[in-house]
Amino acid sequence: FIIYIIYIKKYKNRFQVIKDNYKNLKEIQNALSKNGLTQCELIFGIDCSTHNKTLGYKGSSLHKITDDADNPEPNQYQFSIFMCGKTLKAFDSDKKIPLYFVLDKKLIKENCNGFEDCLNQYNRHMEKITLTKKTDFSNLINEAISICKVSGKFHILIILSCCIGDIQNKKTENAIVRASNYPLSIIIIGVGNGNFDKMHTFDDGLPERKFDNLQFVEFKKAINTNPKFPDVGFAQNVLMEIPDQYKKIKDLKYL
Repeated sequence: FIIYIIYIKKYKNRFQVIKDNYKNLKEIQNALSKNGLTQCELIFGIDCSTHNKTLGYKGSSLHKITDDADNPEPNQYQFSIFMCGKTLKAFDSDKKIPLYFVLDKKLIKENCNGFEDCLNQYNRHMEKITLTKKTDFSNLINEAISICKVSGKFHILIILSCCIGDIQNKKTENAIVRASNYPLSIIIIGVGNGNFDKMHTFDDGLPERKFDNLQFVEFKKAINTNPKFPDVGFAQNVLMEIPDQYKKIKDLKYL
């Protein structure tokens, strides 16, 4: 009987991958409403590795900022920040967004007031930041955990990155596992021309986690989900797992 009880407990607590269960944005919005998610706090992280110089298009850095005021063309980081603003601003309760520029062993932080300020701060910093050979995302995730511990509120950490290799290391994996003990969802948006095949496997791995707290979104595929309305396709991909993640967070009594 005791062995049976232990087995049941293990089965109930077993890690389960959250599938992409929703066919369109309306279904996701209904699920968010059903699960009671009306507001959350947001955290942003920007990959500042030199990989951005090699994984861009036609030899240009992914962080290249166009100065042509008559014909401005946003880079994928700028466009992702803008699209995240359209997607998530309705949920952002206080408009206060910590923005982190992630370098090797160092984080540069800006406290932003809304997404427009995030975009302005991104533009300002990328003109002077010296990119590092690699980035350490474990520092960013641990920082997000600390923010969650202090506030006790549900947070979404959005990481914009071109180099998935810097994410798939033991320190970052341990940080992601640790984050599953807190009311924190992590969305990684892959930008640039890199090969993201392994990241889709990584998204559903790490069974040591208390719940599936990580969603990977490939920028190019997301905006092509709905070519006529790319903002809708982007929102659908970014929010796809949030309803079920939030429900699991409540089931685990993190909130």
